[in-house]
Amino acid sequence: MMLKNVTYLDTISGKYVTGKQIKFQDGVIISITDNKEGDGIDCKGKFVLPGLIDSHIHFFQSAGLYTRPDGLDLRHIKSYENEIKEIRENIPSLFRRYLACGVTGVVDCGGPFWNFEVLDESRRLLSPKVAVAGPLISTVPREKLDIGDPPIIQATSIEHAKELVKECVTRKPKFVKIWFIYREEEFETDSKIIQGTIEEIHRLGFKAAVHATELETAKRAVKFGADILVHSVFNEDVDDEFVELVVKNRVIYIPTLMVRNGYRDVYRTRMKLSEFEQIWGDAKVIASWRDLMVLPENQIPEAYRPLRREYDKTPQNLLDSAYYNLRRLYNAGAIIATGTDAGNVGTLHGPSLHTEMKMMVEAGMTPKDVILATTIRGAQLIGGGGFIGEGASADLIILDSDPTVNINAIDQINSVIIEGKLFKPYELITPTTRESLITSLFVAINDKKMEQILAHFHPRVLVRDFRTREILYSGIDALKNSFEATFTMKPTIKQKVGSMFSFKDLVIVKELLTQENKSITELLSVYKVENHLITELLITNK
Repeated sequence: MMLKNVTYLDTISGKYVTGKQIKFQDGVIISITDNKEGDGIDCKGKFVLPGLIDSHIHFFQSAGLYTRPDGLDLRHIKSYENEIKEIRENIPSLFRRYLACGVTGVVDCGGPFWNFEVLDESRRLLSPKVAVAGPLISTVPREKLDIGDPPIIQATSIEHAKELVKECVTRKPKFVKIWFIYREEEFETDSKIIQGTIEEIHRLGFKAAVHATELETAKRAVKFGADILVHSVFNEDVDDEFVELVVKNRVIYIPTLMVRNGYRDVYRTRMKLSEFEQIWGDAKVIASWRDLMVLPENQIPEAYRPLRREYDKTPQNLLDSAYYNLRRLYNAGAIIATGTDAGNVGTLHGPSLHTEMKMMVEAGMTPKDVILATTIRGAQLIGGGGFIGEGASADLIILDSDPTVNINAIDQINSVIIEGKLFKPYELITPTTRESLITSLFVAINDKKMEQILAHFHPRVLVRDFRTREILYSGIDALKNSFEATFTMKPTIKQKVGSMFSFKDLVIVKELLTQENKSITELLSVYKVENHLITELLITNK
């Protein structure tokens, strides 16, 4: 295969190269030459980049409501065993979702030993390049996540930590991950365990990646020799000493700016998705967040309330220090790689990387440097790639606009090339659309599953008369009463789509109502959809 009239970003020099043609063979770029006459995919007016790399994800988490019972425990509603079963069954689809978003490389920063089975799957299936670590060696336990192959294991001593490291490295991970959670009374003891763990990792010839989100833990981790900090320091502004340590020791810093917002928005039932996330996010995962709106209060554990208070802050309050710290490290010349922590509640696999990139620009990085952080810098973690050149893997994205001018252009994916094979995003995974939400609603209505019906609507939904715009009723309780009355009066009623089309945030539907398989009426309805929830419904008889 060949691309012609190519303008591509050379991530080594940081400059665009124009007027080239690129040939692939057996998944590798075999030549980059000046344009000549001949067949090829015309890239005139397009911008070609190396495929994007998400340097921090977790395969063992779905991003759904039930994926972290150690935070919000809803196992009485959905068992953690079922959650993990569904996650594992969804891995092939997850691979394709990443590719549809232009992500041709992902780094799993710690999970169960079955992560290495996922790595094997990635080599057999259509998939991004995958790097994995084994279980997180932790200063704290996470018993609720242990169903036989735990993703997080507490090291109770230096000797225990060293044994865990030895067990992990037998699988040949890209690095070994440490979970350094601050505990004031145990801080010095925990620090000694972390130091011994990092020393053992290095002795065995591997790199150490550390989760350390407080300045105290992050500073200790870097002093002990951490190679990678997989999160921003979130709790306070970094000081000169920390900045100097990170830059001098060439520690790779992965900010993961958006992950806290994901938890906050889901737990506050105020999800905020970009258009790109709405289109390319997993619809089933997004639907799971809505369950929190309709679950009876007695089914939500009391432990949820302090979680909700913790995240009941403005986005600015959550990110002030993280933005400042990224800006300071970036301006000081630190190595920055882009990662999302995808899989955590509210952080979608695939499209979240685009949101993270935009947040990094908001924090003060230039669009071009964010792209470098998401390509050539991420390649340092995945073990190769991230550039366009002879001998490089043919993993590319073709964009309709220049993302170095406006980072929002990263959403305008024309095509994705993985190992020399070209795909349109919609050929890889079916986009999530507003129409699919309405179709899902009708299925729930016809099954008379009230909780599922209400989960499609915003709690403060408005129902209006189509002609007068008069509010007929508002709120989820009034909507529930309306559906219950209809089901009581017409128990055999069914609802289906006659025709449907969208305009901006509106979905216009001709609804066909039948009873006992006989047509009884038609309705023209307009649904206003925001963040994958119906916020307004206009109804009229035809």
